[in-house]
Amino acid sequence: MRRGFFEFRPPPVAAWILIMGGAGFAAGFFGPMIFAPGANQGPLVGILISGPGGVVLGAVLFVIVRLSNSSPQRQWQTLLGCSAILAAVTLYLIMPAPEFHGYLQDVTIQSCKRPIDVADDAIAHWNKQIARRPSAARAGWQEDSREMLETDSGVVLSVTLTKEREISEKQKPWNKGQVVAGAWEDVNADKTYYAQYAGSSCAAYPSGMHAVVFNDQFFYGYPKNLGWPPRKIVNFLDLQTISSVPAKYQKFAGD
Repeated sequence: MRRGFFEFRPPPVAAWILIMGGAGFAAGFFGPMIFAPGANQGPLVGILISGPGGVVLGAVLFVIVRLSNSSPQRQWQTLLGCSAILAAVTLYLIMPAPEFHGYLQDVTIQSCKRPIDVADDAIAHWNKQIARRPSAARAGWQEDSREMLETDSGVVLSVTLTKEREISEKQKPWNKGQVVAGAWEDVNADKTYYAQYAGSSCAAYPSGMHAVVFNDQFFYGYPKNLGWPPRKIVNFLDLQTISSVPAKYQKFAGD
């Protein structure tokens, strides 16, 4: 019976380098684009890490396998198997980590104010900021801001934050969207937040009221272009927002 190519000739060093390097490069280059398009590293994993790593690993394995005096067929099997393992490991390592979505927070309300009640403090804060960059201020911003605060439908809450826990969602293809929660961690700190979850009347946020709320930790940022101060209420007040706990996180609120 005629012997096949893989039974007759063992893979040369070039085959080890090219196949191992190619497997590492392909997994590290295309994997992030397919499975983690929002990741910072992108295809650089293949260019800088898994591709060169595969080349080095291929050269090392070539020496080890040749010293083992295994058959040409076994050497080809080892090369292809190691290449598949390298690609699989690379793909697994570039899979996105759980995405942080915010905190469940156990709070006790201490006081409530309407946004217009904190107008003087907010305007004083922005006057200091604008003093460093006078050209950034938009005309009539103080009057506009007071009107914005007067007509806003939220409140400013001073609370005691007792404890909180992280909420994340898994992002791997086989568990995408699965919600996970960290352990409750003691905080015991006084905080000030913006809220709308019970309406715009402070009567709905009585002093001493205990609640579990959700803080998504999202900050919209100050505008980089001219037009300070910002017209978005939470940015103008420089506050984070707390809201009622979304339905998909409710099961973690009472643990």
